[in-house]
Amino acid sequence: MKDNKAEGSLRELLKGDPELKVAFKETIEEMQKPENIEKAANSISGVMAAVQRKIKELKEDSDKWQKV
Repeated sequence: MKDNKAEGSLRELLKGDPELKVAFKETIEEMQKPENIEKAANSISGVMAAVQRKIKELKEDSDKWQKV
């Protein structure tokens, strides 16, 4: 589901500032390059792995406290 209000606000902002519009377009194009998509996927995977490790660690600590 799209956030039409946010999208409309972004359109207005970009319409009012041509330099920002060009920078925004260049950024989107850069993000779509295969090597950058791979970097983003690797970063996201790393963050998720860290979150999963932390959840496991907290669960184990919780189990230890429940045994006391």
